[in-house]
Amino acid sequence: MKKESFASLKEAILELYLSVKIRSDDEIDGYTEEQFKLEKQEMRQVDGFTLIDHIKSSIEILMNMKMEDNNEGESKIDRHFRGNRHHDEDEEEAEERRQRRKARKEAKR
Repeated sequence: MKKESFASLKEAILELYLSVKIRSDDEIDGYTEEQFKLEKQEMRQVDGFTLIDHIKSSIEILMNMKMEDNNEGESKIDRHFRGNRHHDEDEEEAEERRQRRKARKEAKR
């Protein structure tokens, strides 16, 4: 395999990790494309095998969250994956998402 193929594979593994990484609701709400890029840059120093271990751990946590889900409204796992897609959205979409979340929280009270 060419060296650039290994680099692109590691980059894909890194992006997979950032997609499944467990984050709190507050972290998800404030997650911006700039934060995604910064975190990605910082994580480039981590070796590929460690990234795979992080992915395994995150998936185990997500599976446990899914099992604990009590089917009330949106599941924890749905919120997690919806939240980790934020680096693809623009600021207007992010603000709309925050407003919808705020309205749902207020409606539950």
